[in-house]
Amino acid sequence: MRYLKKTIAAIILTISFAFILTGCEEQIQLKTDLNINDDFSGSRVILLELTKSSFESNSSKSIGEVTSLIKADCPPEMNFEFKEESELYKYTFTINFKDRDEYAKKVGAILGKEAKVNMVMPDTVFSSGTVVKEDFSSEELLDWFRSTLKENKVISNYDIFSNNGSTVYANGKTYPVADYQIAVSDIAFTKVNGIDVYTDILTADTFNRSIHIRIPEEEWLIKKDAIQKYVSGNVPKGCTYKVDEGSSEVSIIFSLEDVTLKMLEEKMKTILDSDSYTIKSSTSPSAAAGKTKTDSKKNNSSSENQKPFSIKTGYTEYLDLSSYAGSGSGEIMLNYYISKTDKGVQKVEYLSNGQFINAVLSESQYPDYRSTIISEYSADYIQVSSETEYTAKQIDISTKLKNSKITKSIVLNIAPQPTDSHKEAIMENLKVYSKNGAEIDYKNDGTSQAVITITISGNKEDVNKTMGNLLGIDNTIEYFKEEGFFKFHKSGIFNETINLNNFITCNENNVNYEVKTGFGEKIDKVADHDANVEISNHAYKISSSDGSFNVTFTTASFNYVLLLLSLLLVAVIAISAILLGKNRMIALKGESIGAIDLNKIKEFSASAITYVNSKAATVRSSDIVKSGLIGTVTAQESTSNGTSKKAHLGLKIFAILAEICFFLPICVVSCGANSIELNGAKLSFGFDVMEEHIDGNLLCILLAVFPIIIAALLFIKKLQKGFFVELGIGLMSVINIGILLTLHSRITKIVEEYMLDVDFKFGYYLASLSYIALLIGSGILIWLKKKQSDVVKPSEIEHVEVRSEE
Repeated sequence: MRYLKKTIAAIILTISFAFILTGCEEQIQLKTDLNINDDFSGSRVILLELTKSSFESNSSKSIGEVTSLIKADCPPEMNFEFKEESELYKYTFTINFKDRDEYAKKVGAILGKEAKVNMVMPDTVFSSGTVVKEDFSSEELLDWFRSTLKENKVISNYDIFSNNGSTVYANGKTYPVADYQIAVSDIAFTKVNGIDVYTDILTADTFNRSIHIRIPEEEWLIKKDAIQKYVSGNVPKGCTYKVDEGSSEVSIIFSLEDVTLKMLEEKMKTILDSDSYTIKSSTSPSAAAGKTKTDSKKNNSSSENQKPFSIKTGYTEYLDLSSYAGSGSGEIMLNYYISKTDKGVQKVEYLSNGQFINAVLSESQYPDYRSTIISEYSADYIQVSSETEYTAKQIDISTKLKNSKITKSIVLNIAPQPTDSHKEAIMENLKVYSKNGAEIDYKNDGTSQAVITITISGNKEDVNKTMGNLLGIDNTIEYFKEEGFFKFHKSGIFNETINLNNFITCNENNVNYEVKTGFGEKIDKVADHDANVEISNHAYKISSSDGSFNVTFTTASFNYVLLLLSLLLVAVIAISAILLGKNRMIALKGESIGAIDLNKIKEFSASAITYVNSKAATVRSSDIVKSGLIGTVTAQESTSNGTSKKAHLGLKIFAILAEICFFLPICVVSCGANSIELNGAKLSFGFDVMEEHIDGNLLCILLAVFPIIIAALLFIKKLQKGFFVELGIGLMSVINIGILLTLHSRITKIVEEYMLDVDFKFGYYLASLSYIALLIGSGILIWLKKKQSDVVKPSEIEHVEVRSEE
């Protein structure tokens, strides 16, 4: 109960404190003075007044601490001053400016957005007086002030100002303003029915422009001379001027032909008698792939979707008509006409109360123009834009896979050819969208179309990033390939999604897609696909009418590098055995051969003769006679028996390896997350899968029996005579090689039939290499034994005859 009372008391105290703070905040009085000189220099002074009593009774900080916080956060565009009086604390913030542009720039920097300032003081026969309009208030200019106090817990909410109004001092007069935003209009005028502005857009930077000022006949008759005198002084060089007198009104017409944007700005300033008039091109690249997002804080324009090949062109002009304003409010009827073109103007917008309003374009009484009417127009911004969308006659997309590298090419046939300015905009768009992650090539093919080639290359992450930026986030590639150098067979999976809807339109429904696998990698299994898909071992091709694709398939690759290294290893073993099988030659050197110590010579090769010292020798045996040979008999020490022993040892090792491989995993068959490992024993005697027994094939037992027989033959010395052992080893090796090849073929066929996956393991390839080595080794032994049979032994030599060459 006591705890509940304390809680309620704390709540009441908090609420009371909040009311006190709110009462304190309401005591800050805000007043604004805007001083404008004849040259549009001046100052904006914002005064804040706070009673000492309310501040000191409710603030936990001293006035010095608060003032230090405010001074530290005050924008550099403002001058800050603090003053203490008997009952008040006063803060003064001043913005000094030398002209309208500097004033708008400083205010924009404080607000963090573009500030719209209409500040004119016309003095013409049509209009004289003062017009000042702003799209912001002093409260907004002090948002930073409130944030500083709230962040430092000096105030509890933002509603702290009480507006005491504003005062504008301009043109020798004082204008009180009660509203938060300043709006002053004090104009003496000659009545004008309206102003018509005609614009012919010839190119992105070339225009025809005419201005029609329509004056009621009664006003013309009264002020004709004064009006003509004033208007004739506003005719720039190169501008035609005429007066068209109708039945009820008179039109003063200014005409400009074939002028650039820069020339138009210079001449319009003279015609309108306004230094404020500006016109700028609005042709620019977009800021994001597939979309143009315009910062509404900067130009108050709405966001819109835009493809990179949709080029928005146009201009923005600050159309200051205040010198001709024909009303007391400084506003005038504006008829804005835009010429019709093949591209077509899509939008005209005008600024009103800080927001761009979309003006409705309608057919006018002039067939070559569209028009919009702004009934109460004052000096403000007008935006005119047109959009040209380039489309493709044909699009060719290709993806090439090479290990972990992906190379994507997009070839666009654009028709008609973009203009030079549009070409630059398109190229800039593509660079901006891809964030420089793609190579872009532009060529005119000599006809009416252009060819743009976009190349993206790198690993999967790099390619996906660039594709997302350029084509849209729903364009992705997934490519996975098994790793591991000691795998002869590797599987992979490929998936790509293509959607060109936010990139470009193909107006002839001719979009072609192709993906190619790398060397040694073939397309294995393909997901459901349309009938128009062409599939080969290394390529997948498809066409589409809308530029959307989803391609999925698995790949299988063979490790040719590992195969090459394995064959190289076998070759090295074979060549080494052959080289060891050659008998070392021991030449008996000398001028002549006399008596030969046959005890030092184990064997003679009857065919091994070298030509030395021009001597002749004849070798005779009981069975073989070699005679008439010029030179000396070269004796050699036979190492055939030693080599045969080394060869037998190598074959024994390969036989033992082959036997071990019978028990090693030969392959792994899998279906999703389930898999089974198979070896020679399981393939011979059968195995169980999900409580079901699968029979084996007893023929596979030869993979275990033959290596044992081969090893036994090599260990029994009595069987080494003749070629029986070697022929037997070769025959058994050939049989087991055939069994292994058959196993590979049948297992692969079965898993494809049942949509399973298989991965042949190191045991399979080691067994294959072992039997290949046994086959080659048995052939080498046969060759060595046959060579040994051609040797003439010393006991068979009848005599050695030495004679000089005649």
